[in-house]
Amino acid sequence: MDIRTVYFLPLIFLLALSKPAISSESPGLRIGVGVAAGHDVFVDTDRRVDVVPLVFYRQGNFYIDGSRAGYEFYQTGAFKVAVQLQVRREGFDPDDSEALKDFEDHDSALEAGFLFSYDWFLGQTSFFGGFDVSSAYDGDVMRLQHAYPIHYDDFVLVPYVAATRRDRELNVYYYGVKPEEATARFPQFNSDDDTSYELGVNIDYRLSQRWGVIGSLAYEQFHNSIADSPIVEDDSSFKSLIGVTYQF
Repeated sequence: MDIRTVYFLPLIFLLALSKPAISSESPGLRIGVGVAAGHDVFVDTDRRVDVVPLVFYRQGNFYIDGSRAGYEFYQTGAFKVAVQLQVRREGFDPDDSEALKDFEDHDSALEAGFLFSYDWFLGQTSFFGGFDVSSAYDGDVMRLQHAYPIHYDDFVLVPYVAATRRDRELNVYYYGVKPEEATARFPQFNSDDDTSYELGVNIDYRLSQRWGVIGSLAYEQFHNSIADSPIVEDDSSFKSLIGVTYQF
């Protein structure tokens, strides 16, 4: 089992793929520490367990929500538009796999774009469209999500469904096999654009006015553009997180 401590600001939630963490609607700062676990889809890699810092902050229209930070610059009724930055941590570390040790390392990416959200009686529907501003994969991504918050006293349960449209550059960077990396076991592979689908649930339980527990479970099903890669052994991933937070 590979245990690593990861320090990124804001929080890089593994799997992170621009999915939301538990949003802190209260103004001010909420911080904590969590343990994130996930099944790696790559060949000869172990289950990943990361100790991660948790950061949530809201002041006026500015927010930090896990792996995302943004500013809501337009609102009319239940409709909001925000400019948003988010971290994508995907791919694998060659040091974690004997079979993939000769492959290049894949850097985390910083994506910038616009988040559109609408609150209605069936929950919240949101759409993010953005592109890589860190020159890691030099592509773009779109994500459509619907969540339905369920409130009960100090407990909030947020099930959601989402579809993520990944362009070719993103998939090639994280799942492709370059000519110089190709071997008999791992032939050259150029991925294409595709759409992955995700089911998940976030939880937020307030133990007291200051202390809380958050958690997250997510299942993602990949398209053949990822699943057919010779360096990928599974067509789906399962990820989880649990943490303790303190509200200032």
